[in-house]
Amino acid sequence: MKKHIIIILSISIFIILLFLFSNLNFIKNNQNNNLLETEKEDDNQDNQEGEENMKINIVVGNNLFSATLDDNATSRNFITLLPLEINMKELNENEKYYYLDHSLPTNPYNPKTINSGDIMLFGSDCLVLFYETFDTSYSYTKLGSIDNLDGLKEALGNGDIIIKFELQNANN
Repeated sequence: MKKHIIIILSISIFIILLFLFSNLNFIKNNQNNNLLETEKEDDNQDNQEGEENMKINIVVGNNLFSATLDDNATSRNFITLLPLEINMKELNENEKYYYLDHSLPTNPYNPKTINSGDIMLFGSDCLVLFYETFDTSYSYTKLGSIDNLDGLKEALGNGDIIIKFELQNANN
């Protein structure tokens, strides 16, 4: 008889503990879901605010080019480096490049075709501005592209050149 009571009590305690743990997991999951919803709302607000800040100016001598950056981790990190005035080196008569002091997050892919005006990251720290369209087998992380290409190739010319990247002001 004592054996049966002990078994019944043990089973009862087990059921009670199981019930408590399942309720704790339910509460924990609800808290996690609420936290995820809050994070999503914050991300949406960041994206809406970030969209306003995803426009930059690229200054080449007396020429001003507007560019739109993609909304990705690489571009958001790149923006934190601005303003940035750098001496970009010539490569292959179709691009200018510069090795940044800091690595940026990457998500490389092979675009198959590079378009004039593309702003890319090669590896994690090589900023590249393309001024010719051509096919490629290399992988890049896209930062964005120049909005209006009129005069870009002429402004960049041949050889190394100083280029300034800056956030667009709300007044521009």
